[in-house]
Amino acid sequence: MVEGTPVSTEDLQWDITVNYGRNNNEVVELVEGIDRFLLGDARNVAVYADPGQPYGSIYTTTARYVRDENGNRLIDPSGLPIRESGEFQIGNAMPEWNGGISNTISYRGWMLSAMIDMQWGGDIYSVSNTYEAIYGTTEATLEGRGGGYVAEGVAAQPDGNGGWTSTGQPNTTEVTAYDYWNRVAPSEGNVVTEEFLTDGTYIKMRELSLAYNFPVSVTGAIGINRLRFSVIGKNLFYFFKHSDGWSPEAHNRNVGTSSLGMEDMSWPSIRSVGFTLNVGL
Repeated sequence: MVEGTPVSTEDLQWDITVNYGRNNNEVVELVEGIDRFLLGDARNVAVYADPGQPYGSIYTTTARYVRDENGNRLIDPSGLPIRESGEFQIGNAMPEWNGGISNTISYRGWMLSAMIDMQWGGDIYSVSNTYEAIYGTTEATLEGRGGGYVAEGVAAQPDGNGGWTSTGQPNTTEVTAYDYWNRVAPSEGNVVTEEFLTDGTYIKMRELSLAYNFPVSVTGAIGINRLRFSVIGKNLFYFFKHSDGWSPEAHNRNVGTSSLGMEDMSWPSIRSVGFTLNVGL
């Protein structure tokens, strides 16, 4: 954490605080007889503490996309992504870093304070987005309902050994949104989990307040020593986030580690605006 006062005059003062935190970790060893420790699961994912891995490894328990050596999805000749069933690691719930910036500007009797909160990285699996895709109630499923949807990826062809290989050419085959999402999320227990894995990065206006300290001429006239009026807003808005329809901070199912890396029908974070009146007698 770094603190400083860039400006300080008789009437004006600006104070700033910047904090940054990073956690590099590895699960070294578990108790004898335990190969891996389940931190939580939700429908199609499980989050583990695995020896040799960072804490919070996310695994799909259903399916993932088949990709080429460059990470591109392989698309079959019908224009649909190729998937493979099984358990595979698809991410990690731990963010790369967290941080924040607090500013306070004081001018005569006025004081303006702003706190910006941020997180970079950290994967989150969204059960909410999964069900929206299954039932077609999300904007993501609108494109191509009448046809003309082109799945992102490279065209694939059979490799002669029962598998697929990339042609190196972008996919151009058009399909309907129904066919695409029926391949990706046909039912609750048969989902390509990584489709609904979200980057937990966000930048948020955590708190904003404006206060006024009344001068002695006012407080003295009414027989008190101090009088301050403040308006305070919390969880006001996000400058940036990846999550669709839910707060990246609200990825929780239960209290404790079972919330790690999963969002399941979460409530939105509560925005509040209030005021305080401080009186010193």
